[in-house]
Amino acid sequence: MPPPHSPPPSSVDALERPASTVIAVLALLAFVVSIGASVYVLIPRRDQFVFALTGSAVYEELYGFRKELLHRRLAYDLGRFWDANNPRIAKLFRAFFVGATALVLEVVLLAGLLGGTIG
Repeated sequence: MPPPHSPPPSSVDALERPASTVIAVLALLAFVVSIGASVYVLIPRRDQFVFALTGSAVYEELYGFRKELLHRRLAYDLGRFWDANNPRIAKLFRAFFVGATALVLEVVLLAGLLGGTIG
């Protein structure tokens, strides 16, 4: 038991324990992973996704069609866009999930380390 006049343990004392060093390195690694995943998700991707129809192209291709056939053709086009975009968006979502998980892990490790409950 520490003497009554000694100061409470600080966060610097927590970093001097060997287990705490490992936890700090894991938190740093989680930080690097979260930043890397975030940058990957946010990189601009030109001409890789289709989210809208071009009005002039729709007008030229579908001029003269009956309303029912027009709706059917538009539904097929939107379905093709979805099928083309879905694998790419799923890949971005996986990277987002990895980054978010790494961020949560980093915060938990650092909070436990600095709070003195881990290590």
